[in-house]
Amino acid sequence: MQIRLFALAALAALAATASGLATSAQPLLISYIEKPPYYYTDPQGQPRGFMIERVRQVMELAGVDFRLESKPPSRALHELRHEPAGNCSIGWFKTAEREGFARFSLPVYYDRPLIAAALPARAAELGKANGLAGMLALPGVRVGAVASYSYGDAVDQMLAPLAERVDRAPTPSSNFSKLVAGRFDFAIFNTEDLDYLVSQAPELGPRVARINLPDVPPGKPRHLMCSLTVDAALIQRFDQAISRLRFDRVK
Repeated sequence: MQIRLFALAALAALAATASGLATSAQPLLISYIEKPPYYYTDPQGQPRGFMIERVRQVMELAGVDFRLESKPPSRALHELRHEPAGNCSIGWFKTAEREGFARFSLPVYYDRPLIAAALPARAAELGKANGLAGMLALPGVRVGAVASYSYGDAVDQMLAPLAERVDRAPTPSSNFSKLVAGRFDFAIFNTEDLDYLVSQAPELGPRVARINLPDVPPGKPRHLMCSLTVDAALIQRFDQAISRLRFDRVK
């Protein structure tokens, strides 16, 4: 009888380890920030966004029970660093600093290229500059961007010398509103953000001209970022699901 009980206990422990959640029977907490159209909370209080749906597919294929919760970026990062219970967050860029306190999945999505937007009357002249560096070199040019946001090392370095000539808005939406109001010469956007903002205010679409930025690197990959207390075997299951779903491919 004792041998049988021992065998059953060993099998249970093995199953728990295989699931990657041996230390907890609770659903895995996956946080997201409010950044439509990637991830956001709808008026009914439900998580929405195309990356939310990707993560749902990954978790279903990996066989992982999970729950979604909206958190401010600073709180999500704090909990990844300090919460003893394993948790993950959606859509983060991988950096050397973050790799010191987190595990990363394969990319779940690759951002489309950054784009500039300007009022039509200014767009023709800006377009002749043949890229972001040329646009920023124009005398007295003013640029709209989002505060506390990285556009990647290359673009951040281009913006740094401009100092007060970069108007930092709190959100992509306010950056868009300032652009339409003529507060600066052009603004920088993720293509996904600009598409979403125009879809929410289609009457403003004709008032904004897009300018491609050939000298800006391709869009960066976004990952699931998980605390170090999440078992590495679970990250491997995420990766297998991501790969099977082909989310790690640049499209």
